[in-house]
Amino acid sequence: MHQLFQRCNDEARLPLKTQLEYAVQKRDLLVALRINTAALETASEDLRNDPDVVWCAMNRFNTSFRHAGDAIKANREFVLRAVKVAPMILQHVHEDLKNDREVVQAAVSRNGFAIEFADPQLQGDREIALIAVKNAGQAFVHLPEPLRDDREIVWTVVEFYPLMLHLASDRLKNDRQLVLMAVELDSNTLLNASEELRSDEEVVLKAMQFSRDGWTLAHASEALRSNPEFVSRVLQLMPSAIEFAHTTLMNNKELMLLAFNNGSEHGFNVASDDLKNDEEVALAAVKNSGISIQYLGDTLKKNKAIALAAVMQNGYALEFVDDVFKNDEEVVLAAVQQNGEALKFASVQMKVNKRIALAAVQKDGAALRHLGNWFEHDKDLALAAVRQNGYALAHVSHELQKDEQVALAAVQKNGYVLHMVKATHGSNKAIVLAAVKNCGNALQFASEDLKNDPEVVWAAIENDGNVLNSAGNQYKENKAFALKAVSNGAMAYQSLSEALQLDKEIAMAAILHQGNVLRFFNQQFKADRKFVVVAVQNDGLAVHHVASRFLDDKEIMRSAIQQFATTLFKASERLKNDRELVMIAVQSSGRELEHASDSLKHDEGIVFAAVQNDSYAMKFASDALKTNRNFVLRAAQADPKILRYVDYPMKMEILVQLQQQANE
Repeated sequence: MHQLFQRCNDEARLPLKTQLEYAVQKRDLLVALRINTAALETASEDLRNDPDVVWCAMNRFNTSFRHAGDAIKANREFVLRAVKVAPMILQHVHEDLKNDREVVQAAVSRNGFAIEFADPQLQGDREIALIAVKNAGQAFVHLPEPLRDDREIVWTVVEFYPLMLHLASDRLKNDRQLVLMAVELDSNTLLNASEELRSDEEVVLKAMQFSRDGWTLAHASEALRSNPEFVSRVLQLMPSAIEFAHTTLMNNKELMLLAFNNGSEHGFNVASDDLKNDEEVALAAVKNSGISIQYLGDTLKKNKAIALAAVMQNGYALEFVDDVFKNDEEVVLAAVQQNGEALKFASVQMKVNKRIALAAVQKDGAALRHLGNWFEHDKDLALAAVRQNGYALAHVSHELQKDEQVALAAVQKNGYVLHMVKATHGSNKAIVLAAVKNCGNALQFASEDLKNDPEVVWAAIENDGNVLNSAGNQYKENKAFALKAVSNGAMAYQSLSEALQLDKEIAMAAILHQGNVLRFFNQQFKADRKFVVVAVQNDGLAVHHVASRFLDDKEIMRSAIQQFATTLFKASERLKNDRELVMIAVQSSGRELEHASDSLKHDEGIVFAAVQNDSYAMKFASDALKTNRNFVLRAAQADPKILRYVDYPMKMEILVQLQQQANE
């Protein structure tokens, strides 16, 4: 192949003496392009302008067009065909074609971002721009300033990409209806609204209503953030917003208490020094967020009630309490009972306190690692730790890991930890049995003798049939063990001998446990309707592995779609036109309307059911329904977001009517 590629390069540089020579060079180049499109870059000018050659290169990589000859880049017929497949090649076409309306429209209809490479005159063409942003809203960044003041274009962009409002004109940033819609979609869009609207109580409250955190308040005007009455209303919606109120309110005890009493975990860090030293405020703060104690005022740092409240809410708050309390048994005990890992912040004196140590490992066995060597040989602590968390065995001394009682307690809690002690206990049947009963996969760490022990293997596959692959080979040929394994883990089917894989009873047991194991069956079983029906009833996704004729079987497809609406796309064209099946699909996942037949995309009942489930389904409704005013109004009353997918004039008309209905 390398020689063929080199030959292509060498011969392409020879003068074209005859049509036969050209045909040979073209043939060799077409072969080379299937291997490496770089061959086009070094081909002769004639070949780089050959439509067949360039198309072949583009079929492999669209970007190969940049190496095409100037003539083909200026060939309107070829370019028009090419941009419908690879719209971004508009970047490399002749300048005249970048100003060709039909060519540019074809490109942006396929990929709105292609407008970046259009002639400035067409970038500013309203119709072209609207097509581009409907296809790719973020293409708005390439539109000229005048179009950023076009309400329809901006609305079309913002209803999908609300943060793009920052590129809109100042006039539209002050459009109340537009901004209200935007902040409902993304509350942080408030940042891009005009100062007037950031001072509008209704707009800011709408943003707060849809905010995921209090940060949105930071985008409101200074006047609103300084208004205690308004901030009080905000805190009832989003208590954590206290952190972003104006600094003049950081000494307002009433607001701070309102925030903390409503559950805010934030805000104490920005409170005034006076409030950080106010016992009532401090207690309210640490009861929601124990680690807020780190911001405590100096006069309260030795307040035991506050320290206790903090560690009881979050044991990790022990890190921030005064050193006096890190050595206080009552405080430390409360901390480790809330979170055993808090032990690492306790004083050395508390860490050597067995009562504290025991409480910590009983809460979290892994806390054992914070005890150093003080309790290295303490079996009681080791047992308490591994009984809470088997993986705490990693922090037990080697001497105690060898202890049968400790190891047994660990594997009874987490069987997989057998891998930590397989060298010393992998041959201990009692320990291995306990491990595989808890986690069948621990069988892999047993000794070879125990992997061939019927009691151990049976216990393992009873827990997880898929571990049959770790058992001795004789069990992969034993029908009783095979049946037990596939009934508890269908993937064990792959580990069976060829003879047992052909056993119908075993195959049926496997798909009864997990229908998707059908994909490992032979063609004979896949073609057996009885197997297919059971497999799909058990796991609708098994329909991906059935013979094509079953995709036209209504019973089978109904079973699949009832479980996974997304399997509608696998159905035959006949069944995609079956109203019952499509209704089942869209009621579960409205977006599956995309895969319904054209006639059902025009069925009001089907489409309404789809958009009730997911407004995005409106995108796939027929054009006739999208322009049916009565239907659009009815659908918008169910979910106004469907208006994203209807034309702007009707969208505005319906929004006005919805607002009127809301005001009545």
